[in-house]
Amino acid sequence: MIQAEVRTGPQGLAVLRVLGHAPEKSHAAICNAVSILTQTLVQSLKILVGESAYLLEEKKGWCHIQKVSSETGNPEVETVLLKSWLIGMELIRNQSEGHLQIHIENCSS
Repeated sequence: MIQAEVRTGPQGLAVLRVLGHAPEKSHAAICNAVSILTQTLVQSLKILVGESAYLLEEKKGWCHIQKVSSETGNPEVETVLLKSWLIGMELIRNQSEGHLQIHIENCSS
C-alpha cells in the first residue's frame, strides 16, 4: 500500500509525506508513477520556490517534505504545484485497485 499524506495551511504546503510500496511486482508501475510525480513535485518546489524553503528527506519508498517556516515559500506557486500533483495522484489512485491512499488535511485556521 502506498500512502500519501498532505497538510496545507494558510501559507501553502506545510507537510507532504509519501511512503510505501505496491504489494506485488506486477504493480511496479504504480510505484513508478507515484515516484515520478513526487520527484517532479520536489524538483519543481526546489526550482520555482527555492530549496531553502523546505526540509526534504528522501529514501527508497519514502519522501518527506516540510516547510521550514511560514515566512518561507510562495503559497500561490505551491498551491498550483500541489494541485497538479494531486490531479496525477488521483488518476493513479483511480486506476490502482486500492493500492494508493491519499489523505489531505487543511489546517488553514
